[in-house]
Amino acid sequence: MLVSAATATKRWRMPDEGDPHLRTWMAFGSSSDIWGKDLLPHVQTDLARIALSIARFEPVSMLVRKQDVAAARRLMGSASPWSGAPSTTCGYGMQAQYS
Repeated sequence: MLVSAATATKRWRMPDEGDPHLRTWMAFGSSSDIWGKDLLPHVQTDLARIALSIARFEPVSMLVRKQDVAAARRLMGSASPWSGAPSTTCGYGMQAQYS
């Protein structure tokens, strides 16, 4: 097993979601295969509301697929610049930072 120098000297820890942190990362629901065609718009609206609520207290980064950017902007506005970012959650996406 290979161990990097960083791993050898530091322990990685996944903090509890209630622990203090600097930013919240979210993924914009985009799959009608998962949510269903009828439920997807409601899921997206709820995720947008959650992100905007959290953003009152800390920065939020929302990962959004290119084809869903218009819907995300409609629901969340253009709180800050969007830039391309890879996302393992939803393929190539857009990252919007809300603060």
